[in-house]
Amino acid sequence: MRKRTHEYAFYHEKNDFPFGALAVLHHDMLQGESKSIDQIAAAVELIILSFDLLDDWQDQDNDRPPWMNDEGQALTIENGCLIMALSVLYRHLGKQSQSLQQLLQFISRSIQGQFSDLEDKPLNEDDYLRMIQQKSGSLTAVACLAGALCSGHLLPDDLDRIEHYAVAIGVNAQLQNDLDDVLHFDGKNDLLQRKHTLATMYLLDHPSENGKKLKRYYDHLLSKEQLLSEKASIEAWINASGVVFYTNAMKAMQQTRAEKYIDQLPIDAQNKQKIKKYLDQI
Repeated sequence: MRKRTHEYAFYHEKNDFPFGALAVLHHDMLQGESKSIDQIAAAVELIILSFDLLDDWQDQDNDRPPWMNDEGQALTIENGCLIMALSVLYRHLGKQSQSLQQLLQFISRSIQGQFSDLEDKPLNEDDYLRMIQQKSGSLTAVACLAGALCSGHLLPDDLDRIEHYAVAIGVNAQLQNDLDDVLHFDGKNDLLQRKHTLATMYLLDHPSENGKKLKRYYDHLLSKEQLLSEKASIEAWINASGVVFYTNAMKAMQQTRAEKYIDQLPIDAQNKQKIKKYLDQI
């Protein structure tokens, strides 16, 4: 099991551990001096790994990660990663019982959001945003708040501000993933999986002939082979459809909201810029 876990962690490392980096950033920007921050950051990444693993197994749309080849062990390792991470958080933040409870609430919200996503029901724009606030935004909040709590200098008003912009960061990351997963048919593609995301719903509502074609595919009136027979022309249409502009507009709204809360934090301009830079890179 240890060998498999190391393999999973090595694959996960390809993403450069952005959630752990967020935890460290929030610890440092609040002038934290805890020797536990590296362990807290590692625990955060274990939580993310466990959620990624579960998400891939539920969706069955990405066969690249090594855990997709380990049907017998993957979910056991997922449980082990989550339990290990929670034990680390308890060991280092357990004296702040209320703070630890807040982190557990965000983890619980993300699980609920993941369950709603698994149902894959057609949603309107507001309902979908609420779902990814739960699923993705809550995990980003866990990363930011874990580092901030570890600093020992987090005030209640600051906690609320961090929560708001952290959720926005997670939402923007999910919106970008959703966009990436419709632009090309090679590899992972949400359209081929008939998933309902903000990007796919935009394309399904498109009044063009290709929009109607996608709707027929979702209604099982068109086969995958028939759809892929026009792959090049449909990909070109998707890129010109306005879905990129639409997604970027939604992300800009989230970014504006996030920056309002970032600017209210009692930290220096350099640290504020670091958070905004992280947001800009999504």
